Amino acid sequence: GKEDGSFYGPRGVATLEGGAVAVADQHNHRVQIFAPSGALLRVIGSQGGGPGQFRYPAQLAPHGPGQLAVADSCNGRVQVVSVADGSLVRELPLEGGGSPLGVAIGADGAVVAADFKNHRITVMD
Repeated sequence: GKEDGSFYGPRGVATLEGGAVAVADQHNHRVQIFAPSGALLRVIGSQGGGPGQFRYPAQLAPHGPGQLAVADSCNGRVQVVSVADGSLVRELPLEGGGSPLGVAIGADGAVVAADFKNHRITVMD
């Protein structure tokens, strides 16, 4: 569904500090954050190409205290957002018009993206 707390194509899931759960709600172009009890805490993003907006978010990875990396597949970038308010922390575009479908955080804090379109793994500082 399109209502907050419902899904239309859930894709990526990540556990956050304190046991909260983030879900990439792909076809609603947003990320939803839930308490360990299952109660909706907040909705991050909307459809679009601007800062903090998504086009088919695919995968999620916790990135340091209070931050979440989002593989923004059809915008060709990974966005790191604040879990507290959804604000953009930083944007990491993939070269060559890439399409990140997976994201992970390296031990050194680097963002690692699986680029579906260009058939490669990209490491970004």
